[in-house]
Amino acid sequence: MDVTVLPALADNYIYLLRERGDAFVVDPGVAAPVRDALAAQDLTLRGIMLTHYHSDHIGGVAALRTAFPGTTLYLPKHEANEIPGVKPDTDHLLVGGDTFVLGSWSFRALALPGHSKGHMGFYTSGHLFCGDVLMPLGCGRVFTDDYRAAWESLRRIRALPDETLTYFGHEYTGSNLRFMQHIGMDIPPEIIAQAQKEKTAPFLLGIDKAYNGFLRADRPEVAALVGLENRPGWEVFKTLRQQKDAF
Repeated sequence: MDVTVLPALADNYIYLLRERGDAFVVDPGVAAPVRDALAAQDLTLRGIMLTHYHSDHIGGVAALRTAFPGTTLYLPKHEANEIPGVKPDTDHLLVGGDTFVLGSWSFRALALPGHSKGHMGFYTSGHLFCGDVLMPLGCGRVFTDDYRAAWESLRRIRALPDETLTYFGHEYTGSNLRFMQHIGMDIPPEIIAQAQKEKTAPFLLGIDKAYNGFLRADRPEVAALVGLENRPGWEVFKTLRQQKDAF
């Protein structure tokens, strides 16, 4: 898969997928870097995938659809009312388990609530576009206050193959590394070096499975770090996330 990583705003990532002369974009918080990349590569925008409705992920949609009127949206059905300009007759309003095809890629929509109620991820053959649910060595804030749902979303991601590349919404890896070290997670030097890079997208899911305490909240050694031995994984996750919020 040919994916161009486009930094945007203060710390967002937008992802541009290319197949021959066609392009598809994930979470365009602003339009300018997408337009520039399309022009530089002589591409026509055909589709936009949206993981959730927050403005830093959808802010460029209107301008891109004006420039490319035939562009189709692929978005969470349960957040369609929060996203301006949705065309129910032609756009794809998705729920978890739905599949759709872009070019030669077959995507599966994953329901990943917690950061927002309808948050969604998009998975295809070793590539996961996970928005603000999972970050390298961390995870997104739980704005819904439904920590149990957020934990189940992380478990859903954890079930994917280790070789999956994750394409996430924000460059928070350095801060996440410092928090993992703060709580006592043992991170090897080679992972520290990778996490300290200016840009860390995409990130290998197998590394997160091994060293991301949020993904390992049901492990006894992680529960012990926060004094919650023998408690359910979602409770350990909640404590970790609340500690990170205050970190």
